[in-house]
Amino acid sequence: MLLLLVGVSFTLLVGVLPGCPLYWTLHKDSCYTIPQIPQSWTSAMAFCMAHGAHLAEITSSEENHFVLQLVKQNHPSEVELWIGGTDAVSEGHWVWTHSGTLLGYQNWDVNEPNSYSDGEQCLTFRTNGKWNDGHCNVTLHGICEISALTEPGVGK
Repeated sequence: MLLLLVGVSFTLLVGVLPGCPLYWTLHKDSCYTIPQIPQSWTSAMAFCMAHGAHLAEITSSEENHFVLQLVKQNHPSEVELWIGGTDAVSEGHWVWTHSGTLLGYQNWDVNEPNSYSDGEQCLTFRTNGKWNDGHCNVTLHGICEISALTEPGVGK
């Protein structure tokens, strides 16, 4: 009986802290990674989904800044990377594919989105932190996002 009470007390004192799988980086309640395989937007989305994640959905300037730093640390020479927005369903109406919501926060580069030469329906993240509408079949790295895991931790 005494062992049971000690276990309960320890669990209450320890609490839970968010954590990420190996090779993922924590920011707030999400974890991010940039897979080493460049792919089309659809393939990058499928790759993220196969790992229980989705292409990143950037909803604030703070998150955009975090993703920019992650890109600079991991892919400094990359020009653009895939994130999870598209206007494939309705031209000019950009939505996040995972949540299905319209883009609230937006950080388009100058003169973007422009649907240049038709077919630019997938969202890219540039190394200047700005966004671009790109051709979905271009081969780029994607940025995957997953909810942070809940793991036991001290101090919460």
